[in-house]
Amino acid sequence: MPLSSTFEWEDLLLYIEDGRVVPVVGRELLVVELDGERTLLDHWLARRLAESLRVDSAGLPEGFGIDAVTHRYLEGRGRRQSIYARLRAIVEERPLPIPEPLRQLAEIRGLSLFVSTTFDELLVRALDEVRCGGDQRTLSMAWSPFTPLMDLGPTPPTPEQPAVMRIFGALSSMPDYAATDEDTLEFLHQLQSEAQQPPNLFDALAQSYLLFLGCGFPDWLARFFIRIVKHERFLNPRAVAELVVESRLRDEVALSSFLKLYQTEIFAEGDAVAFIAELHRRWLERQAARTPPPRERAPGPREPAPQLEEDAVFLSYAREDRDAVRRFRDAFDAAGIATWFDEREIQGGERWEREIHANLRRCALFVPFISEHTERRLDAWFRVEWHAAVQRLPRLDDSVVFLVPVVLGLDADAVAHVPDAFRDVHWTLAADAAPPQALVDTVRREIRRKRAQNVF
Repeated sequence: MPLSSTFEWEDLLLYIEDGRVVPVVGRELLVVELDGERTLLDHWLARRLAESLRVDSAGLPEGFGIDAVTHRYLEGRGRRQSIYARLRAIVEERPLPIPEPLRQLAEIRGLSLFVSTTFDELLVRALDEVRCGGDQRTLSMAWSPFTPLMDLGPTPPTPEQPAVMRIFGALSSMPDYAATDEDTLEFLHQLQSEAQQPPNLFDALAQSYLLFLGCGFPDWLARFFIRIVKHERFLNPRAVAELVVESRLRDEVALSSFLKLYQTEIFAEGDAVAFIAELHRRWLERQAARTPPPRERAPGPREPAPQLEEDAVFLSYAREDRDAVRRFRDAFDAAGIATWFDEREIQGGERWEREIHANLRRCALFVPFISEHTERRLDAWFRVEWHAAVQRLPRLDDSVVFLVPVVLGLDADAVAHVPDAFRDVHWTLAADAAPPQALVDTVRREIRRKRAQNVF
């Protein structure tokens, strides 16, 4: 049954389509069917570990996990090293089923980068099976302060070649992964050191909408973990946000109040499993509605985007403004002005930043379309284009016109969310979203002037 939340599902789906969402996956998603019982993997492993270590589990809380068993074992002067070796043996003695929430996340192909807080390979297996036909193409990484540093490479993950970082290490016979709360605390302590941090991963997380799903950490450990992964103070103003999905936040008033105070979104209506099921349903319905009938699809592989001509105009817009911007494209075409107008239905990861930068190096003029949609969408691919265009300005002489912003149906004074460099140039106002002839004339005149001056 769909969740009846007032949560802005549409915004989250747009962020996912833009490839800007990173799920942080926790142990509460690992609901498995084992030995005829449906249970959390953490509880099933804890019971098997207690048997293996000969720990009496009587009196432990209902649904106890690995941490409770290890505490009782160590209280009885047990050997710490044995915990990790026994866990590995338990996990490897039989194939574990892939939990349905992980399969559902894998089917949301706008997601390319994942962070896992568990030591198993279930998320990696889910991605390989769902997206790669069982081939091992998912980049599987594990961070640990006790092993050589692993990090993302220079090429970002894609839906076809996703990446999973297990931030608390990978299953091993040695104590170099987090099996207990004390291990988790030590990992987080080590992650504070810049020398220990995986820089490419942390850069990617800082630019992404973080989706914390069923991590299940207690109050202060949760605050500490979110702070480290965010890589900035809670009170800092930021364009990208984070969402915490934890049903227990209904009862943890102090943590919930803290997160809300610092503009962290909270979804506490249902648990993380129900949230993923609803997100998965909405994603599939959205993709089905946007998929053309088979007869309308061009046969063969997808054609790459055409290379931009050197004297062309780059049109940058939010997808909701596509129809309006198409009228500007048509007006420029009629005037003999070449344009870059990308109408491809781009899923997360398909539009690579290097393609954007290459075309921005070639274009004669950059025309960003500012609208109520760009004002509302603070995390979107057109903002990558905007910032990349601004980065070209230092190479241009002050006399060269490059930025030609167009405001669609807004009062210019109401525009807040644009780069500062946009405000230093003249804006064209299109109150009715119709291409003003003065704009077409200005663009044509500037291109002719650049040709005469051999600016290209």
